[in-house]
Amino acid sequence: MANDDIAPEVTVINARAWALRHDHVAGRLRQAAPGAVIADPAGAPAGRSPMASLADRELWSNLPDSLAEALATSRLKPPPIAVHPPSEGRSSGARSTTAPGRLTFSVEEAAALLDTGRAFAYDAGRRGEIPSIRIDRLVLVPRVALDRLVNGLSAHSEPGGH
Repeated sequence: MANDDIAPEVTVINARAWALRHDHVAGRLRQAAPGAVIADPAGAPAGRSPMASLADRELWSNLPDSLAEALATSRLKPPPIAVHPPSEGRSSGARSTTAPGRLTFSVEEAAALLDTGRAFAYDAGRRGEIPSIRIDRLVLVPRVALDRLVNGLSAHSEPGGH
């Protein structure tokens, strides 16, 4: 039985191979229907390599560099983030996503930056409220989406837009 609270995902077979072809897979994501499967670029069957599940294909297709970092990170632990105290203009619990060179964050890091609980962040990711990509057991969130959430914008709104 399908759960209506869970965002439809697109599955990418062999995440690490697609990391090297991130512009190509981003284009395929733009054309993919919800629930689609993007096959391994070398034709290997599913289950023999890491698979990625993208909860927000539209956002990820527009962030090919973030997508490449996330796909390449599949078995690597991301470097630590620098968590800064809230600055003027942000809500009291929100934190800066300053982390030089980082384009993606783990759900645990996103939860800390959004000043929310880990379980809540995972549930929000499943519902599509926090854009995420799941690669095997690792779930990553794009920095751009976190910046927009921290600054009070929806995940899909344009910076400076209304």
